[in-house]
Amino acid sequence: MPLEQCARRISANPISQTSKTQAIQMQSLSATSQQISVNTSARQSMVDVFSYDAPDANHSPLGPLYVIGQRGSDDPSVNYIISLIAAMAHRHYFADTTLTSKEAFSRTLQKLNEIVDDFVRVNNAPLSVGVVAVARGTLLASRVDKFKVLLARQGEIIDVFTNLTLFSKEHLEKKRFSSMLSGTLQDNDALLAFVPTKAISTRERFVRTWLAQETPEGLTQRFATAGQKSPTFEGTFLHVTIGASPQPATIESAPQPVAPVEPPRAQVMGDP
Repeated sequence: MPLEQCARRISANPISQTSKTQAIQMQSLSATSQQISVNTSARQSMVDVFSYDAPDANHSPLGPLYVIGQRGSDDPSVNYIISLIAAMAHRHYFADTTLTSKEAFSRTLQKLNEIVDDFVRVNNAPLSVGVVAVARGTLLASRVDKFKVLLARQGEIIDVFTNLTLFSKEHLEKKRFSSMLSGTLQDNDALLAFVPTKAISTRERFVRTWLAQETPEGLTQRFATAGQKSPTFEGTFLHVTIGASPQPATIESAPQPVAPVEPPRAQVMGDP
């Protein structure tokens, strides 16, 4: 089976605020992302990845937003669900700049629960999806069913959803997106988000080693080589690196509300 390998990088806007602000000299963090797809021409691979940068400087404290999901069926009557979740997440997360990132993320999950619960109840179809935001130096994440985020920090690998020492979990409601995870990110951190299929899980120890040791370019090459050697190894990954921005961060003083943002066309990073 031929290798289908792609890596697309998206740089989030440096942290800034254009409403009434006071600039302070401190290190700010920005996120750079790439999608890595291995052998995704396989029919069973139905993973979609969506990436949204903050639409303007007023929204930049909320940071970039990512949605990664695996459709449980290739039936066209149900395979729209990941793109719908992504569009709804974008609309509600960036809708109100007077909210903190955690408040915006929590409200977004509540809105998503309305459509996800209805979808699962009506279609009885499996669904695995994760929503992730990198807001300044904070990671926010939630998931439905199978979804994993690995954090590489100083040579160590941390499973974000199971490490409650570095990350706190806030329970929201007894629905599909039932809780919100939050924690602090550091300069030189790297994240790898994916739906852990059987093909990925059997090789996860290798994936962890690559994530801990490699640069973004090196990680891409590792996956490419593994895919060439083993056609059964297929999967789609979102790789996010956290780095210091050369521009000073800002703190907000009396934020001003802006009009709700209508979702533009998403940067679709998933399989066709």
